[in-house]
Amino acid sequence: MLKLAKHLPLTKPLSIIIDPCNLCNLSCSFCPTSDKRLTANRHKGTMPIDLFCKIIDSIENWFGEVDVIWLVKDGEPLLNPFIDDMIFLSKRVAKTVKLTTNGILLTEYNIRNIIDTGLDYIKVSVNDIKYDLVKENVRRLFELKDYGKPLLVVKMIEGMLDKDKFEKDFKYISDGLLIDNLMGWSNSSLKDFTLGKSSIDGMSRHKRKEDRIVCPEPFKTLAVNIDGTVGPCCVDWRQDIVFGSSQESSIKEIWEGGKLKEFRLRHLRGQRNELLACRDCDYIKGVDPISDLDDDRNRLEGIYDNR
Repeated sequence: MLKLAKHLPLTKPLSIIIDPCNLCNLSCSFCPTSDKRLTANRHKGTMPIDLFCKIIDSIENWFGEVDVIWLVKDGEPLLNPFIDDMIFLSKRVAKTVKLTTNGILLTEYNIRNIIDTGLDYIKVSVNDIKYDLVKENVRRLFELKDYGKPLLVVKMIEGMLDKDKFEKDFKYISDGLLIDNLMGWSNSSLKDFTLGKSSIDGMSRHKRKEDRIVCPEPFKTLAVNIDGTVGPCCVDWRQDIVFGSSQESSIKEIWEGGKLKEFRLRHLRGQRNELLACRDCDYIKGVDPISDLDDDRNRLEGIYDNR
């Protein structure tokens, strides 16, 4: 696989994150959503289905199809009563539709509906809250999908559960297991989201690069919040960076717009620490090395500056 830098600039994002809901039915200590003091000024709720339809229409009209749509950002997507419709509509414009859930709401009724939508991939993040319930829900999903879609991956956070028990419990009722590290998120100076657990690896087990200059996310991804505002990534939980609103502009206009162009250039120019959502971000240090843009930033700056 070629490095991301060899493909830039992209005419359309590789992936689009759309947040069905920024509320959650859990309160995990490592997640900003669980801390009401941190999210006090954030608009809370679920994305209306008419807004979601407008976003999908905009993607279809301007891009035709994107590689991936992720239906998750700041909360539990299954709390949105229209999540089945959202999956089904996303299949119209994405090669792959993915969803992450804590698994608590995977009732048999919800599972059958999700399978019927054609969802491609589901990741169930497990912790010690309602562990046995989630295990039973995962088992039921695995049995009902009968080796078909969606691909079922179960995840735990390093140090949060007994690893041997986790592997024993989920190995034969899933298509794969992940053990991730805690992530620092953006605005890490406001709270230690890693809970004091230092690691030489990033969230997805890629080796951390402490002095990384450029974040690859704004060059390949867009993230749509529940109110339709569009930012650079899933990590900006405070929504400090907004390039526009999908209620007012097309996804293409935002992708090609001046605000996103300037944001990319500031990363390429080594000015990331001047950006509110980016200066204390820990996530950037552990991104996939294939997406590293640091060695190409001078060449890319010339390209993006002239676009």
